[in-house]
Amino acid sequence: MTESEADLLALLRELDDPGWLEWPQHYDRGEAAMHFGVLVARLEGDFAARCTADRTPRTPASTDALSCPGTQPYAALGSSSA
Repeated sequence: MTESEADLLALLRELDDPGWLEWPQHYDRGEAAMHFGVLVARLEGDFAARCTADRTPRTPASTDALSCPGTQPYAALGSSSA
């Protein structure tokens, strides 16, 4: 799908929460944290390795980060620090 830059910017503005532009509308930090915990547990189970989950926000728009043995630290999806 090809979109013009103006169309993409308009879509992003439409999805922004008017009261908090760093997050999309209806973003629930608690629900996102729960899903992140499920992801970490699944990765640990699938790869039989202990992963490190860093849930310390660095900026208002950043999200959790995780690293697993043998990988480089990777910012979770949705992170502005990726």
